[in-house]
Parts: sequence; structure tokens; C-alpha cells
Amino acid sequence: MLDMKTIMTGFILGILLQVATILALWLQHKNHYKGLHTWVLAYFMLSIAYLTITILDIYKTPVLIVFINTFSICGLISIVLGLETFFDKNISWKINLALGLTISFLTIYFTYLSPSLRGRMITTATGNSIVWAQVAFLVFYRIKADFRGIGYQMGIISCLLAANTVSRVLVNLQIHPGNTFFSAP
Repeated sequence: MLDMKTIMTGFILGILLQVATILALWLQHKNHYKGLHTWVLAYFMLSIAYLTITILDIYKTPVLIVFINTFSICGLISIVLGLETFFDKNISWKINLALGLTISFLTIYFTYLSPSLRGRMITTATGNSIVWAQVAFLVFYRIKADFRGIGYQMGIISCLLAANTVSRVLVNLQIHPGNTFFSAP
């Protein structure tokens, strides 16, 4: 059976590969496609967040927990903003600013005021599902019909990711995740 550290190592390698790929695409096409710079920022923020998770077990400081969750949700939000720019849609910055601030506040609350790994995991999964639902809504309903072929697969994947994060919420409501991330089921 794989432990969480092994899974995270593979996950981080995958994220770093995505950063390198999106950076290469941005360097090639930055003058042709709008929104690519936001995706570079998104994947950079996500890679920093996930790399920080690996040192969380070594440096047990609560500020890292807040940092990881804030960078993670802001990275995912940047994906939405980049897609809206790419498809030339109005940027939903107000709702996403509110989402980012809410997730960050709840992370601070469940880290310092009422420490709860379960609370943080539910908060993060809920925020992630909202982001993936926004991506699906964007590509299925907000973009022009001409572009839906490009976004169709992304919408399906976003729906699956949203369902996955909702299932994480349901699991965490029923099974206590333990006291540290690396001992969570």
C-alpha cells in the first residue's frame, strides 16, 4: 500500500511537469492567446503549495497550513480567471475574491482558533468543488457555441473533479481524518 508521502511525491512531479509545459506554451504563444500568463501563475502557485505540504511534517508550524491552503485556492481560482480571459468572458473576480478570502479565513479559524484537520479538509474540498463547478459552468454555458468543442473535455474533467471533491467532503463528514495530513485516510 502506498503512503501519503509517496503519493505526494508523484503528485508534485506531475505538477512540476505541468508548470514546465504551461511555461513552454506561454513562451511560445503569449502574444497569440490571452490568459496563458494566468495559467502560468496558477500552476506556479499550486506547485509551491504542494511542495510546501511535503515539509509540513518537518516544520510543524501553523502558518504553513494557512500558506498552503491560501496558495492552493488562489492557484485554482487563477485557472478560472485565465479561462475567462482565454474565452473573452467577463472576469468573475468579485465572487472569486470572496471565495479566496472565505477559504483563507476558515483555514485560519480551523488552524488557530478551533484547530481541526477535518474542518480544514472540508473547507478546502468545498472551495475546490466551487472552482471546478465554475470551470464546468464556463465551458458548458458561458462560452460561445463555436468554442464549446474546445472546452467540452475540460468541462467533463471539471465535473469529475467537482464530484471528487464533494466525495472528499462526504468522507470527511463521516470518517475522522486523524490529526495530521499524512495520517488522513
